Amino acid sequence: MDYKQKARLIFGIILIFLAFFYFLSRYNVLFLVAGSIFSVIIFFLADYFMGWDFNIWHYLAFFIMVVQGVLLMPLYFMGTSIDKYQHFIFPILTCFLIYHIIRKMDLSRNDKLWITLTILISTITLFEIYEYVADYFWNVKFQGVYSGSWVEQQFTLIMPRIDDTMVDLMIGIAGGITFVLGMILFKKSK
Repeated sequence: MDYKQKARLIFGIILIFLAFFYFLSRYNVLFLVAGSIFSVIIFFLADYFMGWDFNIWHYLAFFIMVVQGVLLMPLYFMGTSIDKYQHFIFPILTCFLIYHIIRKMDLSRNDKLWITLTILISTITLFEIYEYVADYFWNVKFQGVYSGSWVEQQFTLIMPRIDDTMVDLMIGIAGGITFVLGMILFKKSK
């Protein structure tokens, strides 16, 4: 196994651990903090080993996602729409990262934008499948919109699980399309 294959294998294993930290973060603040720190370290290592050459703006975008998505997770249950804002903003930031990675490919700009949107939709879909599996086996309440106490783990269902999943997918795709349209309009305005 050569150096790059080892790096990719390690990166894959670490992603599995991140999913595990995300699952456990519903139950312990220590996991929220550890998962956040671990996420930033993994992002840096992925950038280093894969040669993506992210700049400070990419790290800032990822840091915003980590803080809002992991550290502020207890706020999900204080307001019913926090999750929906994230499902719009995160895809825009994720497209920003994906586009940077594939920008070096020998393709037209439109093809790069199409690939970026396709990767984003695939990622959103896989994430929703992960939420379904975690809810099915461990009842962690990743699907659905709940109100209640994160500390006491007592919740009231506000939006049914399937509705939440469909809305999350639609809002996420809308965020990705917003990125693509922004890139097209930015190019035309230059």
